[in-house]
Amino acid sequence: MIYSMTGFATKILQLSSITLQLEIRSVNHRFFDLIIKTPDEFKPLESNIRDKIVSLISRGKVDLRITIKENEHANLNLKLNQDILHNYITMYKQIKNEIPTLNDSSVTDIINLPGVVSHDSIRLNEINTILLNEVDLLGKELLVSMETEGRNLAEILINKINQIDNIVTNSLNILPEIYANHKSKLKQKLCEAFEESMVNEQRFAQEFAYFCQKSDVDEELSRLKSHTTQFLQLLQNGGAVGKKIDFLTQEMLREANTFGAKSISILLTQNAVNLKVLIEQIKEQLQNIA
Repeated sequence: MIYSMTGFATKILQLSSITLQLEIRSVNHRFFDLIIKTPDEFKPLESNIRDKIVSLISRGKVDLRITIKENEHANLNLKLNQDILHNYITMYKQIKNEIPTLNDSSVTDIINLPGVVSHDSIRLNEINTILLNEVDLLGKELLVSMETEGRNLAEILINKINQIDNIVTNSLNILPEIYANHKSKLKQKLCEAFEESMVNEQRFAQEFAYFCQKSDVDEELSRLKSHTTQFLQLLQNGGAVGKKIDFLTQEMLREANTFGAKSISILLTQNAVNLKVLIEQIKEQLQNIA
């Protein structure tokens, strides 16, 4: 099954006196871009967290946030970092001298400054394994979300590919009749311009064969059919196939353009236009595939 680049997952992790909320979301992006935002206490763990996410996801813009939610008695485990607090106070006084009209900060504002209060109960070596396991589970939940969206995308793409196959089949079926009609009209015009006895049948046959050679679209239609077969195979194989399918779609568009340029009837021209519309619609959907 293919994966969409759009997904979301969240979970709550209980650790002694604190509760962590883990939230991850992914959106469309040409390459892989991972943004991790964690409390200051967890910064040393970000490298391990990144490795865990990279092992699961290969494309899209991924945003992982970890926030701390205090439990009812979490204040019993808080620690005041006096050195950091004194630094903030010194800076505050300096700013106050520069801007006397500045409003006084409340105790709550000061406590919320980064690093002023730390969680004495948080020991990174103890929670590292637990947190990484939870990040792994969270990433897998995100993949489930992306797979569900990918399943919906696959249905849309299969429908578009089936329509392309129908147009290719229709074009191949009507080609003999189009050639026959064109041959008849060409013969009629020659007979109208000259006496029928003056029309050189051998030369006419050669000219018509040359015309058919220039307007032959069997190769383009055969390649289109081959590309749609490969397209469906990639969807069936699943995984990170977005870039492969994107390249295949470019090839399909090239064949459709050549097919349209060789068109010798209104019906074939309309078929070429419909092919290009469908392929462009596929390209739009491919922006969501990982």
